[in-house]
Amino acid sequence: MNANSLLILWFEYMGYAENHASELVSILLFCNCLSSLFFGWFGDYMHVKNSKYGRLLVALSVLSIQIVFTCLLYLDVPVHPDEMGDLNRDTKMMNLFPIFTGVLIVLGLFGDADQQCCDLPILADIVPHHIRGFAYSLLDMVQCFFAFLATVFVGVLAEDTFGFVHDKNKPIKDWDPTTRAINTRALGSALLTVNMVAMIGSLIIYGLMLYTYPKDVKEMAIMHDTMQRRRVEEDDGGSEGVALLSDDRNRRQDE
Repeated sequence: MNANSLLILWFEYMGYAENHASELVSILLFCNCLSSLFFGWFGDYMHVKNSKYGRLLVALSVLSIQIVFTCLLYLDVPVHPDEMGDLNRDTKMMNLFPIFTGVLIVLGLFGDADQQCCDLPILADIVPHHIRGFAYSLLDMVQCFFAFLATVFVGVLAEDTFGFVHDKNKPIKDWDPTTRAINTRALGSALLTVNMVAMIGSLIIYGLMLYTYPKDVKEMAIMHDTMQRRRVEEDDGGSEGVALLSDDRNRRQDE
């Protein structure tokens, strides 16, 4: 989710310098690149193995992993400024850097994998070819709109629900420990809430698709055969083409 663009701020609130915060988010984005390539291939592989549920099972699995590591990132790993004791803040932050790196690598490798292996290929299976471009653009519009809403809601939740404190007179690096702790928790809680709502919602939708997708594919195949039959009858007017279409349909049903 694009609300994770605010991760840089969250790491800075926690105590990381701008360059270290940027490095952590860059690791996440680079792993997203690898994830897109791998899960695009893996989704195709699983579809060949199980044409009804292969892609959906991959999507459900990676979403479950995302939920676990998102909770780990925002709830378990962070050390807030008021919990550091006598240890130097910079030292503590750098000690945690490898841990954050590991969590973000996993999130990057599994983040958005459900979209690459599932969303567009499934649309291609259940949407008629003559409106497929519009369906793709509609899906992209919905995703962009929800990304916009997510970013807005993170800000609203951080300020109005979790108690973010504005300190316009000081840069982030000069915040006192109390302000830094409050704002770190506020932004982290807002990011966690928005991400969890999106992931759990996606989990529910993919779960429902386990029941609807096979039926939609079957209806799409019937519609395709009907259109092809009409086209053959109009072009040739003969029964040979129709017979070939029937054989092709029966073969797909057997598969």
